[in-house]
Amino acid sequence: MLKKIKIYTNIAKIENPENPKIEIEQKLTINDDGKIIFSSSLMGDGKGHYQKGRKEEFSIEQGTVKEIFSYVEEYFKDKSVYGIIPGFGMFELDLQDSHNNYHNYYGAISGEHNDVTEYIRHRIFIKDLILLG
Repeated sequence: MLKKIKIYTNIAKIENPENPKIEIEQKLTINDDGKIIFSSSLMGDGKGHYQKGRKEEFSIEQGTVKEIFSYVEEYFKDKSVYGIIPGFGMFELDLQDSHNNYHNYYGAISGEHNDVTEYIRHRIFIKDLILLG
């Protein structure tokens, strides 16, 4: 059983770097106690110096956490660890189980994992959540 899900998303390769207000990076943590932590970074000056964006912390119901954990764990159990495609944004997915073992996945924001993204978006209501694409 999972204890924590952490998703880091960076879309720097697919967004226009000229706009300093573009949300280029997102971090989402889902804890087994229902605590949700979200933060983002804006493009800023376009030279790798991101600016702080949004930050949200709230809790969701335990049943919803279990649904998300079960879905994500089942979805990724047979997936390869790496799925990077040059020229696309990327994500890092860290799954921590109850024995503190980590399972890490890396992939492209290419639409391949849209069903996981939509599943989570329908349970965690954060505006413009990118997740896995």
